[in-house]
Amino acid sequence: MMDTSEQVLAVRSLEQGPLEAAAWDWSDNTLVQLSDDLLAEGEFWIRAGNGFATALVTSRLLDAAPGEPDSEWEDVVELSLRCSGPVGVTDLVENDPWVELIDEPGRYRLRFSVRGRLLEQDPEAELDDDDQDLDSPEPVEFYLLEAWPEPNSQPAAVLRLTSAFSRHNDDNPRPLALPEVEPGLAASIRIGRDVDRAPGARTLSGQTCSVEVDRTVRGTRRRLFLTCARLTSWSQFVTAESSWTWGGYPTEEPGRLQWAESGGHADQLSGATGVIQYSFVEVEKPGHAVRQWNWLAHPSPGTPYIPYEQWIPVLAENATVTMRLSQSNDSEGQPWTEIRYRFEGIPVEWIDDMRDWLSLQLAIADHLEFGVAKQ
Repeated sequence: MMDTSEQVLAVRSLEQGPLEAAAWDWSDNTLVQLSDDLLAEGEFWIRAGNGFATALVTSRLLDAAPGEPDSEWEDVVELSLRCSGPVGVTDLVENDPWVELIDEPGRYRLRFSVRGRLLEQDPEAELDDDDQDLDSPEPVEFYLLEAWPEPNSQPAAVLRLTSAFSRHNDDNPRPLALPEVEPGLAASIRIGRDVDRAPGARTLSGQTCSVEVDRTVRGTRRRLFLTCARLTSWSQFVTAESSWTWGGYPTEEPGRLQWAESGGHADQLSGATGVIQYSFVEVEKPGHAVRQWNWLAHPSPGTPYIPYEQWIPVLAENATVTMRLSQSNDSEGQPWTEIRYRFEGIPVEWIDDMRDWLSLQLAIADHLEFGVAKQ
């Protein structure tokens, strides 16, 4: 048990030797706060939800990366760390109690899984029946801290932020409330992990398959073509275009290469360090577009700029993406358009993930009415 009176728990080097990790402000994830100054002093902080609560902290030193975090955990963040000796979790001021996390020097991947982080409350306020008693000796917040060896550092990653504390303090836009978000995001994370060749990545057999998904949405195909033709990944957050796409030139000119990277967002299908590369093969506005598509893996994450031409294709041969738009009118004369995407030449290991991801993309287009003129 640990007291959260300082509203942080300290991840600290036992010998106070410096720690090495990429600096990361808590406002980017609401859970972990790193800075160069803190790391130089041999620590960084985990942000508790409340300053008047008791936390149950459990640590696990693993031999290899664990699977997906259990659904009970509300906030889950991962980062890479290099240490020169044992590392543990402790009270910020008293340095007691001490929960050991790492027992010897090396490079590690850390996962912090938390549930029960509430919004800050006044301990003198009268509690309703549904409130938790923050002065109770029973734990209110639960922390599972996991570490496993990692030869090559990977970028920090937010796997989940769903607690009341995170929702209140996250400066990012709110995710869309759609049933397709959860399976689509999980699929994107799995494919991204494969692209990054991160721990837990699947081995691709080289066998390929096709997947096709369609949905009929309100609006005209002429308006939908503007966003659907260049789709790489719309975000689970409100957006009107491929969320973090950049590079190349925004055109349907056949043969011109274009790229999209994740920008650190797990819902962008290209992992934390990879990119999507595509070019148009056929374009018949406003009803038809065909692209060549591949994922590129970074040859050496963390190194200075390397031209995309030197990156490593994930697929031995480019996949083919065909988009078709078919418009009709309802009994009141309102336009509706069927959007149909077909991916050919994707790894067989990804067939279910690509179906879930495509279903999310079409749900976003439907929900945000990409095909309808905005007033």
